[in-house]
Amino acid sequence: MANVPMPVLVGGIFLITAALLLVGRYAVLDNFIKLVSVVLLLAVFTSFLAVIIKEPIEHVQGFSPSMDLSQGAGLALAVSLVGFMPSGMEVSTMHSIWKVENMNTTGYHPTLKESLFDFKLGYLFTTVLALMFLTIGAFTVYGSGQLLEGNSTEFSEKLMAVFTTHLGAWSYPIIALAAFGTIYGTLIATWDAFAQEFRKRIEDF
Repeated sequence: MANVPMPVLVGGIFLITAALLLVGRYAVLDNFIKLVSVVLLLAVFTSFLAVIIKEPIEHVQGFSPSMDLSQGAGLALAVSLVGFMPSGMEVSTMHSIWKVENMNTTGYHPTLKESLFDFKLGYLFTTVLALMFLTIGAFTVYGSGQLLEGNSTEFSEKLMAVFTTHLGAWSYPIIALAAFGTIYGTLIATWDAFAQEFRKRIEDF
């Protein structure tokens, strides 16, 4: 993969994603997201347990928090992040669209109680995953003195280096799998949901 030009790699991923959605439509998306969700949950949970057992890294000498979350810019950042935790508001619209597609595909119309349980369960899992990611970052990056700067590729490489340095080389494939599951699951879900939303808005006109 290292020798594959980035435009080619990105184009290939986009083509595969488009083919999955165009050919398989909702049925393939539903099964694929379930698979990605299971893999993601297992990978993140394994990483979470590893950092808990390993305990937090020792802060570098002279480290002090660069931002106070109780006032000023720190408070503004905290408020803005809370608005996107555990996920953005647009997810509720996406969930509604997928529920309608699920009813059209399976022919089963769940009760209001079943729909609310499904939504709350998904929201709960999203919250748990967000807290696990937060803990992993706090135990491995916070206070390490590492600056995670640069473009997306450099950022990913630095982040993986921090994880493997703290947890060991064995953790690389697990962390990489968790990262890929997060990013690609978001990509394919967003592609389908936004396309569905735009189509419905156009039909409304």
